[in-house]
Amino acid sequence: MVPTITLGEQDIHYIERGEGAVLLIFPDNAHAAQGYAAEIEHFATRFHVLSFDPAGTGQSTRVVKYHDEREHDLWNYQADWACHLLMALGIEACYVLGAGFAAWSALHFAGKQARLHRLTVRGVVLV
Repeated sequence: MVPTITLGEQDIHYIERGEGAVLLIFPDNAHAAQGYAAEIEHFATRFHVLSFDPAGTGQSTRVVKYHDEREHDLWNYQADWACHLLMALGIEACYVLGAGFAAWSALHFAGKQARLHRLTVRGVVLV
C-alpha cells in the first residue's frame, strides 16, 4: 500500500524511511520522491527521511487543484504543501534538502512557510 495523505482535496504520496531527526527532501519540481530513492536510502541510515510527490507528479493526485496559487508562486505553493504534510504527520522540526529547482521551494519553506506554520527548521542544504 502506498502511503498517502489527503491534503486540500488532493491525495499526496509520500515516502518515509529511517529514524532520528527528520530530513525533508523536496524533489525537483518535475520529479517525484521515488526519483530520489538512492538518496532517501542513504540518508535513512542517520535520519528519519521524508519526501513527497507534489500534486500532479508521481503517485499523488494527477488532477491539480488550486491552479491560481500554483501558477502564481509554484515554490511557495510546494513549501506550503510540505508544511501541511509535516503537521498532518505530527512533525514539528526538520532539516531540509532542496534538489534542483526545488531548492527554491526549500528556501520558501525555511524562510517563510515553516514560521507561518510554527515549524522549526534545523538546517537547509541546497543541491
